[in-house]
Amino acid sequence: MSRPRPSSPPPVRAGGAPHPDAAAPLRGAAARIHQRPKTVKRPNMSQTPKTAKRQKAIIYMRVSTAGQAETGLGLDAQEAACRDYVRKRDLELVRCYEDPGVTSRIAFNERPAGQHCAAALEHGITEPWTFHLVVHSMSRLWRSFHEGQLDLEWFKQHKITLHMVKEGLVIGESENLTSAERFAHTVITSVFLAASQMERDVISERTREALAAKQARGEYVGRPPLGFRHGAKGQLVPVKRELEALGALLALRNLGNSVRGTAKELNRLGFKTKLGRRWGPSSVGSCEKNARSEPDTVRLAVEAYRVWYEHQTDEVAAEQ
Repeated sequence: MSRPRPSSPPPVRAGGAPHPDAAAPLRGAAARIHQRPKTVKRPNMSQTPKTAKRQKAIIYMRVSTAGQAETGLGLDAQEAACRDYVRKRDLELVRCYEDPGVTSRIAFNERPAGQHCAAALEHGITEPWTFHLVVHSMSRLWRSFHEGQLDLEWFKQHKITLHMVKEGLVIGESENLTSAERFAHTVITSVFLAASQMERDVISERTREALAAKQARGEYVGRPPLGFRHGAKGQLVPVKRELEALGALLALRNLGNSVRGTAKELNRLGFKTKLGRRWGPSSVGSCEKNARSEPDTVRLAVEAYRVWYEHQTDEVAAEQ
């Protein structure tokens, strides 16, 4: 028995053109048969985006003199500028490190706070962080061309980005730069390093010239020792109370007392150091060494202590 032919019109005519009824929508079983299955789009695991690293920033500050550190002049301005820069760059500030009264002649990773800052940067290498080191200017890190080149190479190897606010220079974001742009970037960095070292050399030269001029005028150069202060014309002026303390120190040492015993006795007698602090073994040793090298200082100290001792003896006798 022959199978009945379908009642649907042929898909094409004899000439190859589609039959007009083929444009009509199919219904029923024919629609289900001719319906294409929906394509399920599977994710391509090779193109799955990786988790972005967190952008964290560390601020480092430094001033060279103790006076700047005590007044906050320099440190406060550096911190304010760096914090504002971090905020504008949308970075997460982790910590601020500061080296008050530390000279630039000490290498960055050998300074008290510089060591901790370098350790924090190195710790970020093994964590899912991208560290940014923010400084106010290049001179806060280096004033040596050679040391700057070494540290910059270490930053480059460990993908640490350095930001210098004053110079407006960012070192480390060079992945998308052309070879010519990277070359220009290297030249600019080298110029800033050379300028920083030249500035240090000029400051040192001017300081030496100023000290030589003072010595030529007969002025005392450096911090005055115990028993003296600077006069109006730069000369040393005796300080009675300090000379009495120095005389007592020398007398106690001449009697065979140890530096620790001498410090204890000076504190009991009420004498203070040059900075107005309590005596310790190290301060006793340094003051004695400086005084022994100046016979005139020893003579003045002994005479001042003799007068003080006689006065104290007279007061005790009067009370009795």
